Amino acid sequence: MTTDHISPAGEIRKDSPAGRYLMDRGIAERDFNTYGARRGMLRVNRPDGSEQLVPLRVRLDTRIEVEYYRHGGIVPYVLRQLFKSQAGHGR
Repeated sequence: MTTDHISPAGEIRKDSPAGRYLMDRGIAERDFNTYGARRGMLRVNRPDGSEQLVPLRVRLDTRIEVEYYRHGGIVPYVLRQLFKSQAGHGR
């Protein structure tokens, strides 16, 4: 059972409760994504053939993890840092 049928879907608007929550935590509106992208469910396949959806909780324990999250993941973060360093060297 999931709550998808009663959960919001689509774009996260800055004037919504979720948008205000994200903005209060320093996340730029361009990085809001969508409600569906913020949810995390893991589908567990059991040996008897049954399936179960398990909600996932995202933990951000360090400042660098928050930076990765704000940039959309570790790869976009690292690429942005590389581009910044190259721009600083006149390349």
